[in-house]
Amino acid sequence: VTDTMSKLNNEGQDNIVEYADDVLDSGKYNGPDKMKTQYTYVNTKYAAAAGHGYINDEYANINKHKIKVQDTPKYDEAIEVHGDSMSPLIADNDIAYVRYDYNFIDGKIYAVQIADETLIKYCYKDNDTLTLVSENPSCSDRVVRICEDCDVRIIGIIAGWVTPEG
Repeated sequence: VTDTMSKLNNEGQDNIVEYADDVLDSGKYNGPDKMKTQYTYVNTKYAAAAGHGYINDEYANINKHKIKVQDTPKYDEAIEVHGDSMSPLIADNDIAYVRYDYNFIDGKIYAVQIADETLIKYCYKDNDTLTLVSENPSCSDRVVRICEDCDVRIIGIIAGWVTPEG
């Protein structure tokens, strides 16, 4: 609607508003007083730490989380977040959405695998190192070496996150 209105001149916009007012006044097309919130469920098989690292075993349980539909970006994997190193931005028990297809940009939030730990951090590359930075200022930065033989990989960019409902 906003896109359509922006393409009209002032007279066209006035006509649309007048017509919309007439439709509302008729009462024929009135909706509910409040839009009903729509929910969906997201399954998580893995978890990541917003802290010292979360170890995922091969046989992780699949957990189901209720979330609002409008809070769901395009993603490849949903993971549970444990810890407070990314708070207040990403809270303990939030669900983070990981997208595998990305172009690395310094300072964005990524899911990172270091040996058997999975973390969510702001990432900065510098030659052969990756600096992992927390949102929470009480947490220290972590610098890891990245190389072909190193057990470090960026799983994907964090496309968004949400606090599950109840």
